[in-house]
Amino acid sequence: MDTKEYFSYRKELLESSVYPDGGGYADSLFLDNILSDLLETKLIDSEDINNCFHSSILDGSKLKVDAYCINETGERLQLFLINEKATSIGAKEDDLILSTQAEYEEMFIKANNFIKKSIKRHLDLQDSDPAYFIVEQLKSSEFINQIEVIEIFLVSPTITVSKRENQIIGLKRLNFKDKELKTTYVLGRRREEKKILIRQTLIDLNFLYSVSLSKGNEYALEIDIEDIFGSKIEVLKAAETEDFESYLCVLPASGIASLYRKYSTRLLEKNVRSFLQFRGVNAGMRKTIRETPEKFIAYNNGLTITATNSEIESMGAKLYLKTLTDFQIVNGGQTTASIFFSNKDKLDISEINLMAKINIAKNLNDEDLNALISNISLYSNSQSKVSRVDLRSRDPKIDRIKQLSDTVLTPNGRKWFFEKSKGEFATRKRLTGGKIERDYPRKIRLSKTDIGKYHTAWGDQPWLVKKGGEKVFRTFMENLNGEGVRKGEIEIDRYFYEELIAKAILFRGMEDIHGVRSNAIGQLRSAVVPYSISVLYNMFGGTDKRDAKFNLEKLWKDQEIEEDLKVFLKSLMKKMYHLIDKYKFSTDVSENAKKKELWEAIKKSTDLKEFTKNSNALSITEKYTFSKPKAKKSKEVDFSQLNEIVGLYSKTKEYYTKLENALIMYNVNNEVQLQYSQRLFSLYVAELFTNKKLSEQGIKFFDDLFSNIRINANSIFDQINVESDLSIPSALNKIMTIYGNAISDNKNIVTVFQGHEQLARNKGFKYTSSITEIGKALLNGKSPEFKHVSLASKYFKS
Repeated sequence: MDTKEYFSYRKELLESSVYPDGGGYADSLFLDNILSDLLETKLIDSEDINNCFHSSILDGSKLKVDAYCINETGERLQLFLINEKATSIGAKEDDLILSTQAEYEEMFIKANNFIKKSIKRHLDLQDSDPAYFIVEQLKSSEFINQIEVIEIFLVSPTITVSKRENQIIGLKRLNFKDKELKTTYVLGRRREEKKILIRQTLIDLNFLYSVSLSKGNEYALEIDIEDIFGSKIEVLKAAETEDFESYLCVLPASGIASLYRKYSTRLLEKNVRSFLQFRGVNAGMRKTIRETPEKFIAYNNGLTITATNSEIESMGAKLYLKTLTDFQIVNGGQTTASIFFSNKDKLDISEINLMAKINIAKNLNDEDLNALISNISLYSNSQSKVSRVDLRSRDPKIDRIKQLSDTVLTPNGRKWFFEKSKGEFATRKRLTGGKIERDYPRKIRLSKTDIGKYHTAWGDQPWLVKKGGEKVFRTFMENLNGEGVRKGEIEIDRYFYEELIAKAILFRGMEDIHGVRSNAIGQLRSAVVPYSISVLYNMFGGTDKRDAKFNLEKLWKDQEIEEDLKVFLKSLMKKMYHLIDKYKFSTDVSENAKKKELWEAIKKSTDLKEFTKNSNALSITEKYTFSKPKAKKSKEVDFSQLNEIVGLYSKTKEYYTKLENALIMYNVNNEVQLQYSQRLFSLYVAELFTNKKLSEQGIKFFDDLFSNIRINANSIFDQINVESDLSIPSALNKIMTIYGNAISDNKNIVTVFQGHEQLARNKGFKYTSSITEIGKALLNGKSPEFKHVSLASKYFKS
């Protein structure tokens, strides 16, 4: 087995986990980098976790924990533990290849010891210790009464393998058995006994590299029905088509409660779980559970479940369900949570049963599978309002933002990279031999989570931004689609995109001003930054009904924050630390910051009003107030297809010749073949280099082929060492910059390009008429033809 790709990915993770000021590697940054993968695979609900590094030895036992979070409904504590030996830059590759469960168990024991010592009140920390709050919580009877599950994530950038006679024979996936921690505590005057479920999950390089290749489905949730429900479940086949099978069954509520206890919101379809409210139990359900539990099945609509695979056993004339893979509840999430919390509150659910419809998708690619699950989710929930915003995996507005990021250049001629789909940047990196990182350093790259956070932060909901993850992204999508605070869809055009980038510059700039470690203003940056941005938003007249009159256009044009504004923002963030501390209503300030109540208290405070009315604040307000109406623009040009063609052309014909040879050799030497059409490969290469054009089908062919290679045969890219011809991409970037600046300055586009044609003619360039043809196309809202860009490339390159 070739481990090269895994170690290369580990190196990337470690190199991206260093402080920008040259302060070196930090475990907290490493953890930040992998949280999106845990969110992607539904292991966590939010990327906002609390760092609480603690490592000690107590009574001969090693204790360690690096971070924690408590889920929104308070019954689940998640602890994060980093294998520091595996994150050492100097670690030897042989030491990073592990094969036995015992090697990981030794690390899990440290977190288990931390839990036990804290609950038994053997661990006493100073209140300045980062782990003080979580230790005090674990000592508390109220907290122990509240939580049901403690989940430990061991993050270890090691490769887990199977070995035979000391030879690696393949990757291995390790699952760790659940444990139960028995404890007693006093609540009021009663002595209570409790069993807390301890779950242990390994996040190794196998997992991280797989998710980076957009193959997180390999770690899809698999439910062992007999293990959870205590027996096999009889099912009745209701339908079968080429795409899916449908079964009906009755599920006992006790099993549903066990299922939710073990997996929590990971059970719930990703687009639905973000808007369900699980605080407390539906009053009608609670009444039925308490008074007439036997009628629950008659009153309730039951569950709709989807899966991508199943194991069904036939015994005589009956069918029994044994396992389900990629288990998701797409309708009935509120019912599931209500049953769990009723059981937690000691209501008897032993007589309750639920109807369930189980849809098992089959023979579908990822895109069709997502569409099927989205439709099942939408129509299953039709009896109550379920916004189409919930089904956001292929939202056209996100596609439009991607188009704009590919084609809108900043006034200084650079692009920001928006990674719409996970793994997209990694693919481009392999295709360019890593050179793309020079053009798109981390500070000008954006993910879907990023754009949701930055857009939402420019408003009046900083507590929501602090929650992060899907909650803030959902708010973003609601706002775009006119289902949020304001009604009416937002047009995704150049102005929207420029302002979105300005908001990103503001947010990231404030993070830099805040600083990290010894240079930081404090230890609550994830709250202080969005809270301070909301203050700025309100200072400039922003409300739920109208936009703030702050000069975002200046941020877009400058691509940085001016010095006087930096000074003010630093003073604002210092003030925010004081305000958060003054108006907090519990010792866990980080969790406080996720509550609307804290923001409302700060917003209404006399302290804040005085600060925003001082001379510095008034000076900033006067200088940065911007009320110029948006200029009327010509029809928006979509450069995305031309951009794709230019990118493919720049690889050169030699590249495709070598690629074709590498593909042929790969299929000769490997049992698992890379599926592609050699005929179409030759056809589209000829169309690109002979006819100077490429159809949409051709663009999609190469896009799918490169993605297929990255996921299944990454090493092919290493075999092709051909320098790209960047003359036409450079020319196109210059054209898009000229076009963008002409729009911003309200200039006539044709006149601008005619001026360039005259200049090109004076300098003796050929084919100068193609420059005016480019201007005419742009004026009509059309992308220029590739042949015109090619003919004009020498001038624009110069």
